[in-house]
Amino acid sequence: MEKRIGMQLDQAILEDIFVASGAGAGTPVGQQHVLYDTDVVARIFSVFFNLDDDNEEDAEFD
Repeated sequence: MEKRIGMQLDQAILEDIFVASGAGAGTPVGQQHVLYDTDVVARIFSVFFNLDDDNEEDAEFD
């Protein structure tokens, strides 16, 4: 799923990439602090940033 999200990250807005962790998931904002899973977001961005590298490698072999 992270790879699929990373491949479409250029179409996302900031709120789309926030992934609530288990501690704050489902809690309405304002009633309790919501914690976000930064590891998941980092992996999604890693996929997105590596897409150019993958495309360049594919172009070299064509």
